[in-house]
Amino acid sequence: MRQRSEREGSEAARPGERPAAAAGRQITVIADVTAVDRKKQIVTLRGPKQTVELKLRDPKQIKLVKVGDQVEATYQEAMAVSVEPAPKAKAPVTK
Repeated sequence: MRQRSEREGSEAARPGERPAAAAGRQITVIADVTAVDRKKQIVTLRGPKQTVELKLRDPKQIKLVKVGDQVEATYQEAMAVSVEPAPKAKAPVTK
């Protein structure tokens, strides 16, 4: 059984502060392993919504995974934006 859960969060500047915002989400899926590339340390997972390729951080873990396994994977996405003043323009050079 494949399943997916998400947690999201965001933060924005308060009134009077310089404009800024950040957002992130953590996604946990139970997915089927459809491919394993031991050389590149990449596993292909088919979850309930999509198929993704994930690079494993720990090289020992790739030895434990095989096609047909069902695994739990957690990955995170984040983004931040801020507005900064533009640098002051230099005066044009006149001759």
